[in-house]
Amino acid sequence: MSAQIIEKLDKLAMHLMMIDEYLGDLLQTSEASSMADEVKVLLASTEPLQLVGIFDGVSQLFEKFLLDSSSGKGPDAIRLTNEGINIVKDVLGGTSAFEDVKDKFNALIGEFKSVFEIEVEVFPVGSGSVPPAPKKPVETVPPKEEAKADGEGKRTELVLLDENDVEIFDGFLEESSESLGKVEDYLIELEEDAKNMEIVNSLFRIFHSLKGAAGFLGMTEVNFLCHQTENMLDQARKSMLDIDAEVIDILLASKDLLEKGLHFLHDLLSEGREKLPNFRGECDPLDVKPIVELIDRKLYLASMEDDDDTGPPKLGQILVEQKAVSPAKLEAALTQKSKPVGEVLVEMGVPRKDVDKAVATQGAKKKEFKSSSVKVDTSKLNILLDLVGELVISQSIISQNKALASDTNARLSKDISEMAKITDGIQDHIMSLRMVPLKQTFGKMNRLVRDLSRKTNKRVTLEVDGEDTEIDKTIVDQLNDPLVHILRNSVDHGIDTVEERIAAGKSPEGTVTLSAYHKGGNVVIEIKDDGRGLNLAKLKAKGVEKGFFT
Repeated sequence: MSAQIIEKLDKLAMHLMMIDEYLGDLLQTSEASSMADEVKVLLASTEPLQLVGIFDGVSQLFEKFLLDSSSGKGPDAIRLTNEGINIVKDVLGGTSAFEDVKDKFNALIGEFKSVFEIEVEVFPVGSGSVPPAPKKPVETVPPKEEAKADGEGKRTELVLLDENDVEIFDGFLEESSESLGKVEDYLIELEEDAKNMEIVNSLFRIFHSLKGAAGFLGMTEVNFLCHQTENMLDQARKSMLDIDAEVIDILLASKDLLEKGLHFLHDLLSEGREKLPNFRGECDPLDVKPIVELIDRKLYLASMEDDDDTGPPKLGQILVEQKAVSPAKLEAALTQKSKPVGEVLVEMGVPRKDVDKAVATQGAKKKEFKSSSVKVDTSKLNILLDLVGELVISQSIISQNKALASDTNARLSKDISEMAKITDGIQDHIMSLRMVPLKQTFGKMNRLVRDLSRKTNKRVTLEVDGEDTEIDKTIVDQLNDPLVHILRNSVDHGIDTVEERIAAGKSPEGTVTLSAYHKGGNVVIEIKDDGRGLNLAKLKAKGVEKGFFT
């Protein structure tokens, strides 16, 4: 583990040598921030845990520059980061014990506070737990036009040495597309229940994972946009930003632009696959600047509106719930901001074991359900399906052989009948592998109806039924365009305006129903709306105009 951390520290030090000394290039700063975050996570699994405090400070430092790169303190930030790198390398490399560098450590933590107003929580030695995250949010400032970069001249460069590199990017594209495919569903749910922190956390994990993977693969623009989006979601997780329609719109715009970036990568990867080995190319640039400005402005406005204290930290809440401390004692401990609340409470007489227990509870994470599945290329399924078809035909030919009719072959005939049952079972299961539920396709329509209702100033709800109905994957791929076309017509021409609905005695909100169900040997997909219906006179006039009838 130490060797891995030292390797990452060397890469960060090399990056700092080439970076703009004033940290004005946000893409480079974002990359440095991602490296610092990786080191911080790795340090949490090593001893001494106090070293985590260094990169807790470095991480907050880069966050400040991502929000405002005009402070002029870039050289100080790079100097402090390099000092932190040297301290960690000396301790992990065995050059010095922590006690030997303790004075340098304390001086560094002090400079984080005096130069950048960064509070770093230094975890006590021997506690065996990861330090809690800083209680104070990164202070935001009004977004400045000149302080932001849109990535111009910083296109993602794709280098493919051999087929192994292609497989790595293929895997990234597949996983990222699947993750982003869930974002719309989450946002539709979040729009209905803006206080659902479980959904906010799920969204945060998606953008955080994508940020890390993109940074590892050198996709600077995708990495930077994910970093900014993740930052906004983090403020929502800390109850410092309310989820409203504007936030939902920003998240949808970010998701759309990220999908566009993945599409650019897919096209370049297809070109590179044909020109192996040693292919080098650049993806089309992503214009991330407009979305980043929206995020910065939203965070700034939220910080201006929020004048209240953020309240007791989670550790304190846990201790109160466990009845280890009284609310009054916790409030008293929170007034002493120079030390972590846990240490203050121990000094006030709270048993160390109670605090450790609360820290352990705080660090416990819910285990997420992970389905046991294997992704298989459709072409491989087609080949397997063809082979099974040949197997069924061969089995049928053998079972009808007249030689099996004699009494001497009764045992063989019975065995072949058993084999026929197994072959039929294999065929049924292979056929079912190509069947996929309509849930994902129907889920995309929620976004469509939402956007259309806002553009047309109509109030429309989409009700979905039968989304678990399964059909062949090749048909699913061809359903999207017809569904989009019909739903557009339904919202544009079928659903009445709010005024027309009220005048007709209807509810102000129209309903479009999208359903799927089995009927006989077919799957029926049905779209209905409770709008004004068809205008027969207008249809007849149009038919005459087009010459369909007279």
